[in-house]
Amino acid sequence: MDAEPTPRLRLLRMVAAFAAVAIGLSIIVLATAFGHCSAFGGRCPANTRPLLDDDVFGSAFFGGLLAVGAPVWLVRPGWRRLGRALAVGLPAGLLIGLLARSAAAG
Repeated sequence: MDAEPTPRLRLLRMVAAFAAVAIGLSIIVLATAFGHCSAFGGRCPANTRPLLDDDVFGSAFFGGLLAVGAPVWLVRPGWRRLGRALAVGLPAGLLIGLLARSAAAG
């Protein structure tokens, strides 16, 4: 059995989880806003870039993984919990990345 975490450690984990969500959401919003094809006076190309070469998708995927997966892991850090966090965070990041890419494509 693991020892019960101290109240200070629990508070630190909650602050870290909140920070991860805030940073992840900020990355998603900034990638979508500044990655729009018409940002900074640009024009939208007829052909879209491949998925793995798209900066908006990559940034939003990472932001989604951070915003969803990190709090799941920070509840009770451990190797088993890391697997659960990845199992939840990867599909969420993929969905968020695809949505951000679609929004930024115009």
